[in-house]
Amino acid sequence: MGEEKKIILLLLVEDNPGDARRIQEMLAQSQMENSMLPLIVVENQPSLGSACSVLEQKDVDAVLLDLSLPDSRGLNSFRKVHTQFPRLPVVILTGLDDETVALEAVREGAQDYLVKGRVETGELTMAIRHAIQHKRLEEENKSIQGQLFQSQKMEAIGILAGGVAHDFNNLITAIRGSTDMALFKCEAGHPAVKDIMNVRDTTERAGRLTRQLLLFSQKHQKEFSLFTVNEVIEALIKMLHRILGEDISIHTDLAQEPWSVRADRGSMEQALLNLTVRAREAMPAGGTLAFKTENANVDDAYCGKVRDARVGKFVHLAVSDSGPGMSPETMERLFEPFYAGKDGTVRGTGLGLSVVQGIVKEHEGWIAVRSAEKTGTVFDMFLPAVPDAARQAAEKKIPFELLKGKGEKLLVVEDEEGIREFAGRSLKEMGYVVSVSSTAMEALTIFRAENRKFDLAMVDVVLPDRSGIDLAGELERLNPKLKIILNSGYMDLRTQWPLIEEKGWPFLQKPYTLAELLKKLRKVLD
Repeated sequence: MGEEKKIILLLLVEDNPGDARRIQEMLAQSQMENSMLPLIVVENQPSLGSACSVLEQKDVDAVLLDLSLPDSRGLNSFRKVHTQFPRLPVVILTGLDDETVALEAVREGAQDYLVKGRVETGELTMAIRHAIQHKRLEEENKSIQGQLFQSQKMEAIGILAGGVAHDFNNLITAIRGSTDMALFKCEAGHPAVKDIMNVRDTTERAGRLTRQLLLFSQKHQKEFSLFTVNEVIEALIKMLHRILGEDISIHTDLAQEPWSVRADRGSMEQALLNLTVRAREAMPAGGTLAFKTENANVDDAYCGKVRDARVGKFVHLAVSDSGPGMSPETMERLFEPFYAGKDGTVRGTGLGLSVVQGIVKEHEGWIAVRSAEKTGTVFDMFLPAVPDAARQAAEKKIPFELLKGKGEKLLVVEDEEGIREFAGRSLKEMGYVVSVSSTAMEALTIFRAENRKFDLAMVDVVLPDRSGIDLAGELERLNPKLKIILNSGYMDLRTQWPLIEEKGWPFLQKPYTLAELLKKLRKVLD
């Protein structure tokens, strides 16, 4: 719960001048007796209509309401205020001493029910303070419950996205593998080469779509590689347009010769997605979202101004919106999970910006925010730059002859027929001795029939009759020298990935190309 305000603006709705004066005197006396209490500033209105006009214009902290007014009587007075201003704490102070009415008032949302002539000075002040604190707690609880519901919805969407991605990635892997084999067999001038390359390029785009689909599940296996932030932005632009809608435009100002970063692409995509969603919420009436990248040499002068900054070469990504901006108080708490702004509402899942900050820190960078009310907001992300020589070395192509097999014996366990057929046929043609199976039971039968004499088993994580992780463990127990490669189009990282990391088994993410498959095999076997 937030700190108690030092000054409370109380709207007293009381038509009897004598009662209004006595109430104000009681509150003033309470303040004199205890100067540590917050100062209660009272504004009196003699009718419900004039009180509602004040509430529409001023930021009132609480209402002290009489039930006998010239233009409204009984609980209808409270109901009108509570309906029009549901987030405002209301304490009823009336001459009507009726327990039934009091219980009904509290049941409908009144914070307290006090009877005139039976209220002590300190009791009145305490009731007002407690009403404000209790209402604040109610609103925070509602907000947390709403965020829990939203998170559960996102979890359900993530599960659905994962299932779709798994099946889709299997299909893409089979198509891409077959096109790779066709290209490998075709001579450069063959008339079918162009068509096959078009199919291959289309599968690459389809693979990017499934990766973007998995962003909504916020689950992916992290794999650090070298790329530029420009590449991530350009790949996401089309999806970001759909998220923002027609009333928000996207502007890009990207570095012409950007430095590379060593990062997990999925995490970078997640950070950009979260910042985009935040920008959309900050611009409900429309506006502009801008992405700017530049190569930055951070010096001591900058480090002296920005917390967490350090000297060196960095890639600077600025994400800015043309929204209303933020106050210094909001900026100070912006990266807190489930932080509610001054309207009391937590946006999105309540974790968007805290996730972005976590991603940037995980990549040994930092994020800062620049904003002021009515001037928009800019998020500055800095990621360590990687020398061009390092990227060139990483991208150096390995001669295809070095990727071929040397007669090693492989067991491929894959339930998707297209992948099983592609992997079995292509790996045989590349110099491996290959056995394939579609289930864990069939794989164990083959493994025992061959006297466990396999060099490597490539196992899909999701199999129809058993977990691929369990199967890999049993195969390894039967032959401790066996090398393992696991692969999947999608899996539950919370339960499965820790087991894979514990075993230290290499992992190949679907969809993969023939070249990626051959590189992984040689890396593990050699």
